[in-house]
Amino acid sequence: MNTPEAGPPPAQRPQPHAEALLNPGNGPAMLFALLLCGVLAAQYFVLPDFGLSYALSAEALKQGRWWTLLTHMFLHGGILHLLMNLSALVSLQRPARLELGPGGRGLAALGGLYLASGLAGALVYLAIHPGGQIPMLGASGAICGLWGAAARLASRHGELTRLNDRQVWLNVRNFALMNLILVLLISGPQFLLRGGEATGGIAWEGHLGGFLAGLLLVPLFQRWSGWTAPPPPQPPWWEIDPGPWGRGRLG
Repeated sequence: MNTPEAGPPPAQRPQPHAEALLNPGNGPAMLFALLLCGVLAAQYFVLPDFGLSYALSAEALKQGRWWTLLTHMFLHGGILHLLMNLSALVSLQRPARLELGPGGRGLAALGGLYLASGLAGALVYLAIHPGGQIPMLGASGAICGLWGAAARLASRHGELTRLNDRQVWLNVRNFALMNLILVLLISGPQFLLRGGEATGGIAWEGHLGGFLAGLLLVPLFQRWSGWTAPPPPQPPWWEIDPGPWGRGRLG
C-alpha cells in the first residue's frame, strides 16, 4: 500500500508586530525608548526653545556648549521623528546584541557602541559643516551605528563577517539608497521652498559617521564584552551524511 509523501512543514506563523515589540529580547530597546519618549516630553513641556540649546552645531561648540556632542543624540524634532527612530532601534538592536553577547557586559558594550556611533556621526557632521549654525538633533547617527554593526552579523550565533563580504556591501548599498531617498523626500522640498537656503532636513552626515563607526568598531566592542560566539549546534547522528561508505551494501 502506497502512503502519500509528507508535504513540506507548514510555514511558521509570522510574529505580529505587537508581539515582536514586547519580545523579551527587545527589553533594552524598550527601556531606551521610554527614555527617549521622556526626553521628547521634556522638549515639549519643560525645556525652553524645544531643547535646541542642547542640539549640536559648530556654533554651539564655539559658545562652549560641549555637552551638545552627547545630548543631541537624545533629542528629536517631533513625534514622527521619534517613531521613525524607535522602529529602527527595535529592529537593529537585536542583531547587535547577538554580536556583543548577553548579560550586563554585553548590554554595556551595546550602550558603548551606541554612544561611540553617535559621537562619530557628530564629528562627521562638524567636519562637513565647520562653521555651521544649523543644529543637529536626533538618535539617527547612533542607530545607524547599530545598522553598521548588524551588517557584519554572519550568523545567529554572533559571528562577524569580513568587511569585504558581499553581505556588508549589500548593506552599504541599502544604507546609501535609504539616505538618498530621505534627502530627496525631506530635505529636497525644504531646500526648494526656501529658495535654495538650507535650514534643516536630514542630517545624512551624522548617519554616515554613525554607520561607518558601527561597521568598524563592532569587533572592538565584541572583544571588550568578552563574548565568544558558540559553535553552531551539531545535527543528531541520524541526520549526519554517512558518506559513500554508508550508502552501499557490504558483501
